[in-house]
Amino acid sequence: MIDPEQFYRKSDEPSPSMQRKMWRSIRTGIKSPHAPMLILERRSFLLGMAASLVVLLAGFGAVSAVKAIVDGSRPEAIRMDRVYQSAIQDFEDLTTRLATVNALDHSGPATQNSRQEILQSRREELQSLDRGIEILRTELNAGALSPVTRARLRDLYSRKLIVLLDMIEQGEITI
Repeated sequence: MIDPEQFYRKSDEPSPSMQRKMWRSIRTGIKSPHAPMLILERRSFLLGMAASLVVLLAGFGAVSAVKAIVDGSRPEAIRMDRVYQSAIQDFEDLTTRLATVNALDHSGPATQNSRQEILQSRREELQSLDRGIEILRTELNAGALSPVTRARLRDLYSRKLIVLLDMIEQGEITI
């Protein structure tokens, strides 16, 4: 074993006051381990947040690009059907509720009954048009892209729009 007395003498050791100064400077030089974790890791936290935002935006871009490619590869008849569908849906959303003319209308019961009958017949007409549109849409989805089917579908969509517009003009739908 090595004897420290061979290498160091008592005069080589620092004095107690010098030892206190050295340990004080060492303590002040070492960062406190009690600092909050967020302060210590702020840079990596911000880099992680930025990276996750970039990945999120890239994901949305990829999804929208794939959706555009898939929509672009569909036949024109199906794309037109979707355009008509969205137009009808937007129009129906605009006319939020089917309602009768103002409740303040003081016309006789016979007039109100005839209006109710007209409203009921128009609702039945709309349901009939919706059933026809659904049948033709299933044919389009199955792959039947004949010009006759497309023309018939466009005709049903236009009839539905005409009925809805007529109901608005007659005051049967409130906007």
